[in-house]
Amino acid sequence: VHIIHGECVRVGVDEFVDKVFGAADILDLPQPGTLLKQAKVGCVLTRDDRRAPVLSPLTGRVLAVNEKAVRNPEIVCKDPYYDGWLFQMEPSFLKLETQGLYTDEQTFEWMERENERLFKLLGPSYEKMVATGGEIVSDLAGRFPEIGWDALVATFLRTRV
Repeated sequence: VHIIHGECVRVGVDEFVDKVFGAADILDLPQPGTLLKQAKVGCVLTRDDRRAPVLSPLTGRVLAVNEKAVRNPEIVCKDPYYDGWLFQMEPSFLKLETQGLYTDEQTFEWMERENERLFKLLGPSYEKMVATGGEIVSDLAGRFPEIGWDALVATFLRTRV
């Protein structure tokens, strides 16, 4: 979530989504005027006919979608914090609901915890590689299909396919 002015925010995904799922082929974004609810499915990323529902971080009305990202979904992973945003919305409870979102140092701590969960899911051989200085590569779902798309969606997006 990025506040762009007043009570208008841009919603997108972070680079962790790229690391886990790789680039989407199709973005199913809510239409302008749609009312989204916090912690309910807000959009769906699809890759190779596999769906990854993403929860809305806030409650509010969708004002616009990023047509550039719809036409070129790879931009969501290549530039998630700028050109790769998904949609703009006018939150209904901005101050209240953003209190439950991670900011600054909390975000880094959360990413560290998620990385640890990911290493455990990948198994001992991957943990050893990381311990030697290796970094998480992009598109783990594509590189390690044995983990299972549904398991990754449930674990990291906290949704069901």
